[in-house]
Amino acid sequence: MKKIFLLLTIAFSAFAIAQTAPVTESVTISSVREKIELPSQVYKIRSAEFNDVKGQYDLENGMILTVQSTGRRMYAEMDNMSKVELVAAAPNIFVAKNKQLKLTFEQMPNGNVGYVLVKFVAPQESKGVRRSVQNK
Repeated sequence: MKKIFLLLTIAFSAFAIAQTAPVTESVTISSVREKIELPSQVYKIRSAEFNDVKGQYDLENGMILTVQSTGRRMYAEMDNMSKVELVAAAPNIFVAKNKQLKLTFEQMPNGNVGYVLVKFVAPQESKGVRRSVQNK
């Protein structure tokens, strides 16, 4: 009898605690914003090295990357995005001066560029255009 009474007491106590305990639901959403940093020391690239990577590249997302130079300055441009000036961070690695783009070119054994890995970080600010208002 004592065992039954003890079990009932424990059961009712647990039920009472469950009923009075505050229910808190929280969701934590964290965002890791990857940064692209300018190199602490710019790699001095030879014009022949840059000529190896200049050209147009078809990206997997359907965009076209154009890498070009004007005088001694190097630039990259993707579809409707503004042209950005590049600095060489290391052999075959270029970073945009605005820190929004990093290009890593992979060369094949024959010296030709096989592919380019594009890392793009969009600016934090975003502008919206109002949709047309439908008359009711």
